[in-house]
Amino acid sequence: MIRKLTKRSDGVEARVLKPEVSIRKVRYSLEGNSIEFSNGTTEKGTCINCHSKPCLNLPKNYLNNHIIDGLPHNNDPRVCPVNAISYNGKDGIEINSDCIGCGLCMTRCPIGGIEYDNYNQSFKVSKTDSEYFVLADSSQQASVESTYLRITEVSKDFHTSKIPLELTNNLQEGLRKKSLRFPDLELIMIRNYLLSLGIKSTISAKGNIDSRMDFTAELDEYTIPGESSVQGNDILGLPRRILEDISWLHNRIGIPKQKQIPLLIINEFPRKRSDFYEVISDIENVLGIEIKVLTLHFLFAMNLFGKKVYKEQLKTSFTINKNNFDFTPYFRLYIPNIEKIDEAFGSELYTFSK
Repeated sequence: MIRKLTKRSDGVEARVLKPEVSIRKVRYSLEGNSIEFSNGTTEKGTCINCHSKPCLNLPKNYLNNHIIDGLPHNNDPRVCPVNAISYNGKDGIEINSDCIGCGLCMTRCPIGGIEYDNYNQSFKVSKTDSEYFVLADSSQQASVESTYLRITEVSKDFHTSKIPLELTNNLQEGLRKKSLRFPDLELIMIRNYLLSLGIKSTISAKGNIDSRMDFTAELDEYTIPGESSVQGNDILGLPRRILEDISWLHNRIGIPKQKQIPLLIINEFPRKRSDFYEVISDIENVLGIEIKVLTLHFLFAMNLFGKKVYKEQLKTSFTINKNNFDFTPYFRLYIPNIEKIDEAFGSELYTFSK
């Protein structure tokens, strides 16, 4: 039996859903998350302090993706690339001021218990009282987890009316400032974003020099070799590195190029005079290999909207070369009115400015 308003013996306020109600939908938005209950009422999303902590760490089945057998990869399970989210045994989940606003923890919570803090342009844990949730003590942990498992099956609705420029700028600034402190920040973020898009992926192990591949992914029958330069330190080297990856997979692993979708992930678009676009076009014209390009900002927005990418879309879209350096059409495949939603629209995150 549930004991109403009784704390667990360790002081943590884990909560369970009352048996007479169920949850129909959890709505995610930068304007505020909400829960729609079976009786038609709606309340603010709230953390129930579940045992699984999906906002904190990825489950093992997400990490043990042996896409290429024998290729070392980074198994760090953290969701937050800068470790801004932690578990306090007394107060539950907390997010500190290191948050760079990537949004990964918000979309991982199945009940909308992490929300955007417009004042600080970061994310925070919502601990809202609700008449439909009651506190449980330590003997009822199974009930708490049962509530969590029921919630993970609930329909999710992702929506926002605006992506504030301050949030985008904070993320960009956080990437620059925190990279030295977290050398794997870029790849952890990319892996977690790709997983949120439904693309099974792994990232290279720390210190691994056997392969230059930054990440590998798998989408149905296709293998995805990947290189990234979110910091922009080696943007021109990306096409060369991806060619090495394609050759390595073809000659040593036996994956023909026809079964590969080579992928580059960048942050801001390089200027038109950069040879980046020319080299990608040369590779396509001479070798018949079409390299795909995704931007970190695209991954960020897709995560906020809970979107998935499927193989047909990845194979036929996301081509950036000397004849096409505008990412806007690819955004509009998923978010048709992106120019009205994203305050960063038209910047170097979408195309080059000069």
